[in-house]
Amino acid sequence: ALALAINNKNVVKSYDIVNDRIVDFSTINNIEFVNQNILEISNEKLNKTPLIFLDIDHNGVNEIKFYNKLKEAEFNGILVCDDIILNDKMKEFWLYIDKEKRDLTEVFHVAGTGLVLFK
Repeated sequence: ALALAINNKNVVKSYDIVNDRIVDFSTINNIEFVNQNILEISNEKLNKTPLIFLDIDHNGVNEIKFYNKLKEAEFNGILVCDDIILNDKMKEFWLYIDKEKRDLTEVFHVAGTGLVLFK
C-alpha cells in the first residue's frame, strides 16, 4: 500500500481481515485500510478498480478463489500477484491462471511477481 501511495494522485485501498498493522499510516492521506475479506468485495467495486495488488495467504487456495472471482466479475484491469514462486502451492496458482500473464520475477521480487492482464 505504501509503495502504491507514493504517488499522491493514486487512491489506494488495502483490504485485510484483521487490523494488525504495526506501522502508523495516519499521515498518508491517500491510503484507506478496509477490514474486509477480499472474497466478499462486490463485483461493482472490483470493476471500478484499474489495478489490484494481490498478496494474501500464500497457500494458492484463496488466490485461486480471488482470481476466479475476478473472472466471474468480468474484471477489466491489471492484477499484480506477489510471491508466485514462494512455494509449490503458489507455483500451482500461477500455472492455473489462463489469462494473459507475465512473470516479472527477474526484475522485481525474489519470491516472484506476476502480472495478469484482464483487458
